[in-house]
Amino acid sequence: MNHVMMRCKVIDFGRWMAEFNADESWRRSVGEQDYHVYRDTDDPSMVTVIMGWDHMDNGQNFINSPTLRRKNQDGGVVGEPTYFLLKDI
Repeated sequence: MNHVMMRCKVIDFGRWMAEFNADESWRRSVGEQDYHVYRDTDDPSMVTVIMGWDHMDNGQNFINSPTLRRKNQDGGVVGEPTYFLLKDI
């Protein structure tokens, strides 16, 4: 399976999580298959999300999407998230 891992710092986890949950139908419509959300044990404002994608191209398009940038701002993401494209071996 193809994955996108996103790591970011958020102002308020509850606000970010609410925005993330509200965006699920949009993410599904662009190819997301599943996701897992993690919080850093040493810094709870650091969030890691691993999302499974139907095609790597869709994951790449998601990362480059202006919609994602706007949603990150709306959710209180601080700065630019770090993204990794991953493939199962």
